[in-house]
Amino acid sequence: MTAQEKAGLRRNVPVLALTVAAMLTARLAWDRLMPTYYADLGASDAQVGLAFSLLAAAFAIFQLLGGLLADRVGRKPVAVLPILGVVVGVAWMARAQTWTALLIGHLTLGAFASLQSPGFSSLLAESVPPAERGRAFSTVTFASRVASAAGPALGAFLLTFAGLPTLLWGTVVVGVGISVVRLALLRETLGERDAPGQDALSWRGVDWRAAARFLVVGVLYTLFFNLLLGGPFIALHARQIQALADEQINLLFSLGSGAAIISALLSGRLGDRVGHRWMLAVAGVVMGGGVLGWALLPAGWLGVACFVLATAASPAANVAYNALLTGVVEGRRRGAFIGLVGTMAGLLGSPAGRIGAELRVWGGSVAPFWAALVLAGLLVLALVGDGRYNKTARGF
Repeated sequence: MTAQEKAGLRRNVPVLALTVAAMLTARLAWDRLMPTYYADLGASDAQVGLAFSLLAAAFAIFQLLGGLLADRVGRKPVAVLPILGVVVGVAWMARAQTWTALLIGHLTLGAFASLQSPGFSSLLAESVPPAERGRAFSTVTFASRVASAAGPALGAFLLTFAGLPTLLWGTVVVGVGISVVRLALLRETLGERDAPGQDALSWRGVDWRAAARFLVVGVLYTLFFNLLLGGPFIALHARQIQALADEQINLLFSLGSGAAIISALLSGRLGDRVGHRWMLAVAGVVMGGGVLGWALLPAGWLGVACFVLATAASPAANVAYNALLTGVVEGRRRGAFIGLVGTMAGLLGSPAGRIGAELRVWGGSVAPFWAALVLAGLLVLALVGDGRYNKTARGF
């Protein structure tokens, strides 16, 4: 590969980062309010938990198909075309009058985002040399964290004179624009850095002991994330226990995401240097402990500081997890493996919403956060408790 071709592939990183920032800014103007929007349309706490469990399952189911397609037809088409399906799902949500109709659109969004995920991750990982993979994911994570701060703040502003459905229609417009930009500017990476003649669906040469170990990590991390920042329980606790309004909830998430921007800038380079296993282990404990501290403390600045600390650790966990995931299997089989792990870990981790809802019934509003802290401890054991299967100090 010539220097010019390598530079062309590296261009994928800023293109992906900027388009992720645009889409997430639009989506996060309303996404954190989905639990309360379900409730406003008549859903009970148990039904909200069920909805988020189904959403997690929808995001998992199509990842294997997306990975297989990314290995066959290319990373770029799978990273671009499913966005149009996401747009259709969001448009359906904007027109929903009942919580079941809202759920149909939400599941459509999750299914097409699932289909896109392996192609996106493979494209990003293959756009740079393996030693720079953490930094590539860090760049995209930084962009997503800027969006995570801007999106809720934008939503809080727009909600003062527009309803939530209007914000959903704005996401439809942004999604169409992003599809056009990615189609025009992204470079295909399938096979560019690999030896010729590899079968995209061949699993020969895969270290299945390392793969099985990572699957355990994936399931634990998915359960953990779905109980915390990926689930409805923070927003429900903020509204029902701390009596925060929708605008205040959005601002809380915006403040946490603002602090996470610094973490996103540093995490990729740090993980490439000290090892992504250790960074994921530490970040998980900080996330679990921080959210639990916020939930246990009365509403005030000390609780907010705990929440900010937890959200600041989230980019480090995300970068480390993706760097590890894309390094377990190299070459043209990468997309299929990412999809396989995404589907299996996602399905096994999808009951987190329902489990969290039941925990709230029996143990109170903070019970899901206690469970997440336990999962963080198990994740540490899975990552660093036994190093026999790790190929290097930095990977699996």
